[in-house]
Amino acid sequence: MNETGIYIIDYRVQLAPGSSAAFIATRNGAVVTGTGSQGSSVNTNSGSAVAVNANLLQLNAGDIIGVQRQVSGGTPVVVTVGSTVDGVTSNSSYIRLVRVF
Repeated sequence: MNETGIYIIDYRVQLAPGSSAAFIATRNGAVVTGTGSQGSSVNTNSGSAVAVNANLLQLNAGDIIGVQRQVSGGTPVVVTVGSTVDGVTSNSSYIRLVRVF
């Protein structure tokens, strides 16, 4: 972030058919409570699944914003576009920040 303010953060992670995962926004490497989203496509014959979320956040200049996969215990797994990690494949993703105040 270049400027302190209130931002709309919205993200989307599209998962390949047969994949299921939950994602959450991060600020400076720490998860931001209340920004999680679940995407699930239970079999490979169904369409892809999308995890989508939008929130208002107070951000400070210099904050680094990201989205990571939620896991129970251990280190969060990074799922990049086109990669398959632990059976989860991400087809596409985006994160958008819009300063509103």
